[in-house]
Amino acid sequence: RTTIAAAVVLLNLAEEHRHDRLEMRRNLAGRAIELLVHGDRRGAELLLGARGAREIRLPRSCVVLRASGVAEDLEETLDQADDAPVRTGIVAMAMVNGEIVAIGRGSAVHELAEFLQRRVRVGVGRSAPLDEVGVSYRTAGLALDDAQVGHAVLWRDRAADGVAALLEPHQARAFADGLLLPLRGEADLLATLSSFLRNHGSHVKVARDLDRKSTRLNSSHITI
Repeated sequence: RTTIAAAVVLLNLAEEHRHDRLEMRRNLAGRAIELLVHGDRRGAELLLGARGAREIRLPRSCVVLRASGVAEDLEETLDQADDAPVRTGIVAMAMVNGEIVAIGRGSAVHELAEFLQRRVRVGVGRSAPLDEVGVSYRTAGLALDDAQVGHAVLWRDRAADGVAALLEPHQARAFADGLLLPLRGEADLLATLSSFLRNHGSHVKVARDLDRKSTRLNSSHITI
């Protein structure tokens, strides 16, 4: 009984020590993420290097992941992700301002997103040079706004849908009504707008297009 009691005490001490070290590594990682987002690469490298003996080599470009959800789910998911093989290629991962934030190579971050989305909402930002990680962080936040549990949102997919995809449907409708409604019934203005969109905003092509239409219209009047 004495041996078992002593073993339990030692195991508890070891577990507390492991937990303290894990907490310290996460705190360092969280602060390093904040520094990277604000453009302080050197400071981030020093903090990340303080977590262990191995040298930290940051990639030239990174992708930021942000995950949000219930606090308990976030903590449990972070613990699971720490032990998962998807950690390979992740430069830093920690809780930052109530969110799980991870920075790493694109393929590793996308794999991590698939793992995390099972329990929390996940947004993945655009790839950016290491000195511009703040851009990836902000676009990850915009992607996170539309994310749901089980369906991570990638900024690259939203960007492919164009600017209109960044607006809520009712906002886009209100904008269109306010801007375009005055054109209703104005045939000449609508024809000009149609040509402008069809020719991707080229003033020269629009002028040629409208000139051809005007010429055809004049010819038809002469024939009549």
